[in-house]
Amino acid sequence: MKTPVRIYLDLIVISLALSGGCATFGHEKSSKRSPSHMDAEHLQHFNRGVMALKRKPADYPMAISHFQKAVRAQPEMYAAHFNLGVLYDKGNHFDLSEKHYREALRIKPNDHQAVFNLAALYKNQNRLKNAIEIMQGFIESNPKNLESKINLSILLRLHRDLGKSLDQTISILNHDDTNIPAYNNLAVIYSEQGRDELAEHIFQHALTIEPQHPNILNNLGIKLVHQGRLQEGIHLFQKALEKDPQALQAGINAGNVLLDCGDYARAVEMYTKVVDNDPTAIRALLGLAIAQRGMGRYREAESMYHQILKLDSDHPETLFNLGILYMNFDTNAHKACRVFRKYLTSGRATSSGIQRVKGFLEDLHLSHPKQCPRKGGSKP
Repeated sequence: MKTPVRIYLDLIVISLALSGGCATFGHEKSSKRSPSHMDAEHLQHFNRGVMALKRKPADYPMAISHFQKAVRAQPEMYAAHFNLGVLYDKGNHFDLSEKHYREALRIKPNDHQAVFNLAALYKNQNRLKNAIEIMQGFIESNPKNLESKINLSILLRLHRDLGKSLDQTISILNHDDTNIPAYNNLAVIYSEQGRDELAEHIFQHALTIEPQHPNILNNLGIKLVHQGRLQEGIHLFQKALEKDPQALQAGINAGNVLLDCGDYARAVEMYTKVVDNDPTAIRALLGLAIAQRGMGRYREAESMYHQILKLDSDHPETLFNLGILYMNFDTNAHKACRVFRKYLTSGRATSSGIQRVKGFLEDLHLSHPKQCPRKGGSKP
């Protein structure tokens, strides 16, 4: 089964990123004191958590376990709380993610990364008022930080407060008339107001400022794809990722178009580049699994689906596609039946997906009644 192509516009500059490299500790030259046993314990667990994420494939449960042990040993360890916030967010455990970002901010009040990630968490949950409030609080303490002001203007637009978003964006451009994210947001505002010619003019003006900006390359690639110029669009997505390895959305867009075209080998290449930069990128992991399946690499695809489920055990698209894999390619009715039933009980299935899966379960029961019995004596 081939998934429909999804193109993602790069506008939000709020980012999610794991706290970098391993922590270290040692003797201070100015003191004969060595770290306490508790200090050594929390640093060791933190390092083990980071190493679990660097494995291929990454071991998310192990990483979470070690970061949890690190904060139990040292509740004031910002980096472990931050990483738990990221991992729980990626796994759609939003309450736990919010808790650990809040703990990170308790330890480092108004920290740039934690504030932006918490705002992104609220945005993804459609809690836009919360996201706006936390960004406004950050701006009050950091009035010269343009990145936070751009994020606020985007959040205001998403909240449908176009007037305030427009005022905020113009204010940013009055201070920095080369700010590409601000021009992007301005163009989207005009487009949503139905002022398409003005939006196109703003976009072209941004191109004259920085033709190689990854966001511009990504947005222009989207425009070309929508015009049916797929290979040109893919080329721009690839250039964006080459320009900035953290422009992961462009890599996902390239992979999605290639997947939709049935070019599975190139799709695998693009998704792999994204996953190498962010092993928690579920959209890239899912695309990679589907592309691997398209190439007949069923074991690799199965492994990738399970990699996603380690991060988000009820991820609906993964459960659906894993069930398809077991039903059509692995011919394992028992596994397919079990995965499809988990999809139905996930609480996140779509109405159309529910109907399709119920049909699959009925077919599996008719062909393999012992491996896929009807639950409770009724139709699945």
